[in-house]
Amino acid sequence: AAAETAAAESAWLTGPALAKRLAAPMDVVWSGKPLRAALDSLSRTEKVAIVLDRRIDPDARVDLVISGKSLAEALAEIAQNRNGGTCVVGPVVYIGPAAAAKRLRTLVYLRSQEARALPAEAAKAWTRAKPLAWPDLAEPRQLLAQLARDANIEPKGLELVPHDLWAAADLPPLSLVERLSLIAIQFDLTFTIADDGKTAALVPIPEELAIVRSYEGPPQPETLAKRYAALAPEAQISISGGKVVVRGLLEDHERIASPPRPSKQPEPDQPRDIESVRIERLTIKNIPLRKALETVAARLELQLHIDRAGIAAAGISLEQPVSVSVSGVTVDELLADMVKSTGLAVKRTGRTVHVTAPPRSPQP
Repeated sequence: AAAETAAAESAWLTGPALAKRLAAPMDVVWSGKPLRAALDSLSRTEKVAIVLDRRIDPDARVDLVISGKSLAEALAEIAQNRNGGTCVVGPVVYIGPAAAAKRLRTLVYLRSQEARALPAEAAKAWTRAKPLAWPDLAEPRQLLAQLARDANIEPKGLELVPHDLWAAADLPPLSLVERLSLIAIQFDLTFTIADDGKTAALVPIPEELAIVRSYEGPPQPETLAKRYAALAPEAQISISGGKVVVRGLLEDHERIASPPRPSKQPEPDQPRDIESVRIERLTIKNIPLRKALETVAARLELQLHIDRAGIAAAGISLEQPVSVSVSGVTVDELLADMVKSTGLAVKRTGRTVHVTAPPRSPQP
């Protein structure tokens, strides 16, 4: 109960608010930061719950600069940096091995369909949303067992889960299907649900995993089949009885149902009006000041001039680490925040930025 209360109080974004945040542009600069610590900080700042799969090294040092991309794109790039992938399960972003991230939403969809087909009372246990939380050094085998028993469901196949110890986590409300799936996927497992809904048996994820749907075709369904094949190249597509049959992952069917709109490419060599630029969100954690200034200047297409001799004479190191977390600020406000703790002076004229030592106090 205490764990559920802690999760509920985290104020994670869900629903449309989560979708809006994931689509919003942002900037991230990380240098040598452990992956789990970096993700935890980003998760709390953005109020977006993140699950990091046990197979992704949480202590790996990350050097990454992301500018002007959506939060969803940024998380995908962070995952790719570790040879992984992402997907969104309910109100949670999962980061894990690419193959697991690719299949997780389809597994959740299939199990959810099975749960909804159960008798009414049994279906409630599987679809009711509850927060999910666990303390440091929690054992995933025990987590799975406890989740099932809390719902009056008998767990089976727990011997398939090897001993492991996990870092603490708290997540927003999820269905039982989603809670079990987010844990089981980390061992390449899913589960079967008994016809009465009172037993859940862990099983390995099948090699072939697909959702099969039929789509009404035009007088010549071959044309539609070719279009679907272009939208979902990894799906199996055939024609039967004048209909187009698609066998693929959930994402394949989503691309078919709502084809992505072509993104408008920015005009080349057209620098942004620097006076109108707003930094939607930027997080810098313990980055050397020099590197942080150079990175921001490069991303904003600014000419940076640093009075290195004067700064050194003032006894100020450009290698001192700085941390910045801003939202909705101007370029000048960002630059001022970056040097605030150092005492340096920063002045921008157009696209030229001068960083100098603080002015000397007049001698008496």
